[in-house]
Amino acid sequence: MESPPTHLRKFLAGTLAGFLVCAILQWSGAYGLGWKSSKTESNYFTSLSRFQAAASGAPAEFTLVGSSISGRLPGKEVGNSKVANLGTDGGCLTDGMRMLVEGRVKAGKWIVLESNTIERAVKYEASPILKAVGGPVFRAGTHLPVFSYQARPSGMLYDRLLKRPAGDTTTRRFPLARTTLPKGIQPRDALEKKTLDELIRMIAMLRESGSRIILVEYPSAPMRPEGREVTDRATAYVAEMADVPFVNLEQQIPHENLQFTDGVHLAPGSARAVLDSLQEFITTLPSSQP
Repeated sequence: MESPPTHLRKFLAGTLAGFLVCAILQWSGAYGLGWKSSKTESNYFTSLSRFQAAASGAPAEFTLVGSSISGRLPGKEVGNSKVANLGTDGGCLTDGMRMLVEGRVKAGKWIVLESNTIERAVKYEASPILKAVGGPVFRAGTHLPVFSYQARPSGMLYDRLLKRPAGDTTTRRFPLARTTLPKGIQPRDALEKKTLDELIRMIAMLRESGSRIILVEYPSAPMRPEGREVTDRATAYVAEMADVPFVNLEQQIPHENLQFTDGVHLAPGSARAVLDSLQEFITTLPSSQP
């Protein structure tokens, strides 16, 4: 009969061997097959993956801030080193702006603020994502990609199962122009004014650090009338008070020229075409802000 120490040694050896096999499979999936996930099984981990990728390496030229609508545009998380994507699934631009102001992600030359979900900023509380980005797991994954949220086995498998045969072949560039907004628009109440004034304050801080800011409405699903009213009012107020340009892609790019995955989010090819068009437009703006 084997002694207990022998059983213990076998148990530890088996556990270690199992761990090594899992680590090798994870490493092979993430690096050998390029299975790092861009969309995982939860909004939480998807957003953390983007934030972690945005915080790693050298600062990107463009920083996207917004919700999952911005999140579908290709950034560092899918190998586009020019774009840091701070889109929060189920959120709005608040989380990303706080990340930039607090210095957790270095702001790029251009910061593109999504206006589609700006109405969510009113009454919006900081999401659990902001708590996670200060933790050791987030920091470790920023420097060691194999420990990143993108390399989670369940996330990689979900991403692979979610991928469909390429059907979105949108490659064209869309001509864009700056959108004129009405002047003198005011917030509806004290809470809305307080929220938007805080956003304007953060914009001023980021501008002082050398970044240039632009507000953008992306092509997406039609809004409810009440949501449309708040969004238009908030966008006009912020654009005027912060003195930033605004471009409405929803109005300028016909939906029939794009493909969507669910009626709200752009399909990969269309997302790339929209981003390329936006970057091309931004290069035509005057060298001084706005």
